[in-house]
Amino acid sequence: MEHYPYLILGNSTGGVGAAEGIRSVDPETPIGIIGDEPGPAYARPLIADLIAGSRSEEEILYRPRDFYAERGIELISGVAVESIDCAGKTVATGDGRRIGWEKLLLAVGGIPIVPPIEGREMKGVFTFTTRRDARHIHAYLRQRARGRQAVVLGGGLIGIKAAEALRERGIRVVMVELLDRILGPVLDPESSRSVEAVVRSEGISLRLGDTVERILPDRSGSYPLMAELKSGNTVSADLFIIAIGVRPRVELARDAGLTVERGIGVNRRMETSHSGVYACGDAAEIVDFFTGEKRPIPVWINAYWGGRVAGLNMAGEEREYTVGMMMNSLRVFGRPLVSAGVVNPKAEWGAEVLRTEESGCQRVLFLRGGRLIGYVLFGEAGSAGVLTALLRSGTEVEGLVDKMLKPDFSVLDLPRSSREEIRAGRWNDSEGSHARL
Repeated sequence: MEHYPYLILGNSTGGVGAAEGIRSVDPETPIGIIGDEPGPAYARPLIADLIAGSRSEEEILYRPRDFYAERGIELISGVAVESIDCAGKTVATGDGRRIGWEKLLLAVGGIPIVPPIEGREMKGVFTFTTRRDARHIHAYLRQRARGRQAVVLGGGLIGIKAAEALRERGIRVVMVELLDRILGPVLDPESSRSVEAVVRSEGISLRLGDTVERILPDRSGSYPLMAELKSGNTVSADLFIIAIGVRPRVELARDAGLTVERGIGVNRRMETSHSGVYACGDAAEIVDFFTGEKRPIPVWINAYWGGRVAGLNMAGEEREYTVGMMMNSLRVFGRPLVSAGVVNPKAEWGAEVLRTEESGCQRVLFLRGGRLIGYVLFGEAGSAGVLTALLRSGTEVEGLVDKMLKPDFSVLDLPRSSREEIRAGRWNDSEGSHARL
């Protein structure tokens, strides 16, 4: 039976972060990584570039191909894990193997949310979260050389990138979003409207406050598909992309007897309810930096750092992960967009909202008790790093606000005490400097 002192389930950012964390402490003990997709890890946020044709598969790799061999990591790719035996310290794989471990990490990510829409099994209907999805869409579009129109269900981060990639290919896009605005969970209403204006100007047709109830063959025969909307309208299309988000992949953990609520339960060391078993990434419940609430926060950077902390603890170096927060960064038709922290504060929190716009670039700061709790940058993002550092440190910023609203705001604008506070890593925990909301 194969056996690894460290075994990681999931070959994406969390798994890579864990492997790098382990190797920073333990340079030699064997590590095994099992990934259900073939090949090395890649940057999932970049799969839209495969559709657009702006990057190759090699160019979206998360680490170089020799990453595994150089670090003594055995990669078992294209293999699904079917069950975990915590008592026996083994996992069973879909190809009939049983693999042993001493320390185990579940970096298994999320599963696309597919609502029970009639016709969702039809040819030409896709999800949009993996490289495999991108390959299938690309192959389908090659078969339909005269593809002209697509429906994208979902106006969030995934939907925006899918729509942009299709527009790059000259395909008209109709985006259907249940909320009354796009990017609702990651932007405040006014910022959302600003991004919406850009999206519309690039030729994306938005159907807000609506959803798809059925997918049928197009009655006219001009297209293969037709989407019937709740509003009673219909949209014909060559293809249909479901892009409304992901849910934590918790089935393996639940079947193994681990504590599962909204996600896989972990402590601040990223350890689950079973000693020696860890979890990170989209599948794990982590502590929200600002509210103290435990929930999955499906953000790329959280997955990496949660994985790295898990890896350090697996290798015997005690660390806690206390800075989980919402943070998203993307380009919307060439314009950088970054949002982080709390950007839709509850009215009772009494948050102060400061907004500036200069040369088409927008900056929004959310403050509470003299501290930064969130921000949005659209059109420029040069100061995202220092703003994020202020978020994490809980530094008093009342005297900095005028500078923070300027596009050239940098760490050099901080007083020495604030720089030292950030450098010392005074990140929030239950006894930290940043007040709970």
